[in-house]
Amino acid sequence: MTTTRESLTTAPSTEAPARPSALRRVAIGVTGVVGCLAPTVWGLGTVAEPLTGAERDHLFPQLTGQGLLLSALWVGGLLPLLVAGWRGRRPSAAAGLAALAVPVTGLGLVGLAAGGLRLARRAG
Repeated sequence: MTTTRESLTTAPSTEAPARPSALRRVAIGVTGVVGCLAPTVWGLGTVAEPLTGAERDHLFPQLTGQGLLLSALWVGGLLPLLVAGWRGRRPSAAAGLAALAVPVTGLGLVGLAAGGLRLARRAG
């Protein structure tokens, strides 16, 4: 039995995606709120700190907006996934990679910081 390359590929679907059920939309809404809660609180805290005078030793990152930018990138990666799920469509690969960029980078930096801490302890 032989198969050709053409028989293994599928043609793109021209059908409109099925509308998600009410239960699925509720689940998407709940997970969307939970997923966007941390970056939203982070961003609001970043805005509030310079106004209240908290953490004066971190004034430069606060005034340059590094925390606000991180919050925007974090939420900006999650929103396309939520919109695609709400509409019943499959999100693009770029949207998935954008959503993974912040947590994967954060975990990598935690690993580097922990490794640097271990090296400093050995030297000292």
